[in-house]
Amino acid sequence: MVGFEGVESKQIDVVISNDMAVRFDEDDKTFTTAEGVAADITVKSVLDKNALEDCLLNLASVPQAHPSVLTFDALKSGSFSYFAERYPTFYAFAFQGVHPHTCLDYVVDFYQRHPWIPKNRYPRGIIVNCEYLIEYRLTDAIPLLAQLQKQELFILQSSTKVFKGIHLFKC
Repeated sequence: MVGFEGVESKQIDVVISNDMAVRFDEDDKTFTTAEGVAADITVKSVLDKNALEDCLLNLASVPQAHPSVLTFDALKSGSFSYFAERYPTFYAFAFQGVHPHTCLDYVVDFYQRHPWIPKNRYPRGIIVNCEYLIEYRLTDAIPLLAQLQKQELFILQSSTKVFKGIHLFKC
């Protein structure tokens, strides 16, 4: 993917963009603009610590949407901020991986060592096929004084619970 000022992301294996996104094909590579992407997915055969860190760094490299590209008079106030905080959605997928709790520990450790990565560049899910899902949630809670607080959550779930017996690939 490419950002407003020409900044390129690292390798993203699957890019889901809308049909209005600008796309460039050059030197056997395809580029699309960050503002037109709905989701990005990195894929690994085996998710160990090194592969996980590669996935997370690649997703973090995706350029931020630029307000001059997505600012229109017809949009209500705050629309760009809402969009930039939530899109694109990121996922990491692997066919096999380390023990679920070990992977969760790796994820937490990674983000503690990389505090510069914006929260909107965290993957919504890290999926190890037929085994588990580590889901990242950013929840908003409005206290009595109407101040917005954000609580970060990494949630580990078994895939049979999450997908109710429907696996992405044959197990």
